[in-house]
Order: sequence, then structure tokens, then C-alpha cells
Amino acid sequence: MKLRFQKNLLFWIAAIISILLDHLTKFWVVQNFQLGESMALWPDVFHFTYV
Repeated sequence: MKLRFQKNLLFWIAAIISILLDHLTKFWVVQNFQLGESMALWPDVFHFTYV
């Protein structure tokens, strides 16, 4: 039972952190980018784009 609780706890912690990071990055993009602007964080792999 304790192992199951630990697995569930790790899942929920990871989920909450992921959602918080998602919201923070969206807020940052809306505050700092012009519509249509893009920034390459890792060229040809990962970009922030305000659409």
C-alpha cells in the first residue's frame, strides 16, 4: 500500500509541476512577445511562438 501511495504521490507532484510550468511559460510569452514572434530555445528543435 505504501509503494502505491508513493507512486501516486510522484505522479501528482510531476503533474502539478508540469501544469505550473506550462502556465508560467504561457504567461511569459504573452507578456514579452508580439503576436507572431518566435524564439528558438534549441534551434531546429524547440521554439516558443506566440500565435
